[in-house]
Amino acid sequence: MDANVWYSKLLRDALLELGLKHFFQPRWSQNILDETQGALERRLPGYGLSFRRQAEYMNLAFPEAMVRDFEHLEAGLQKVHENDKHVLAAALGCKAGALVTFNLKDFPENLFEVHGVQLVHPDDFLLDQVDLNPQIALLALAKQLADYRRPHIGALELSIKLKGLRCPRFAEFVAEHSDQIDFHVTSLHVNPSQ
Repeated sequence: MDANVWYSKLLRDALLELGLKHFFQPRWSQNILDETQGALERRLPGYGLSFRRQAEYMNLAFPEAMVRDFEHLEAGLQKVHENDKHVLAAALGCKAGALVTFNLKDFPENLFEVHGVQLVHPDDFLLDQVDLNPQIALLALAKQLADYRRPHIGALELSIKLKGLRCPRFAEFVAEHSDQIDFHVTSLHVNPSQ
């Protein structure tokens, strides 16, 4: 996961909930977490510290996620934006099947042919995940929304926000299933141990 995927709390939480339901194994490096924190701090002073605390929880929830000892791979990377070499090197270092990023243009089009890593936009990645098991995905999204107490948001509001976060097709999936998601949210509030 590139740093830009983690900027939005809503998108981050959706991905983490799907990861917790074992749709995929998220991977990141300390560089990626630091880049995310720095970008958030520049945009919203004070929010970088909040992300830093969440990153600690992310590392606890996904102990296998942290990629280490990959920096030596950066030197051999060609046609990759200088600021993104560490992202591809981390993906190669952990033998990731996909590199999820909004910045598709910063990586070579033939990334899969050259390095065996699929370059995927977050909208496509999220849809690929929910296609694996839509019912479990709906439960994961309900869990995400159930955790938002102040302010509480419903599935339709999540859908609108996801569309604004450049995930229009995933937003459409959420909107189409909003009644089911909201039903599950209500169930989780009644029985939080689910």
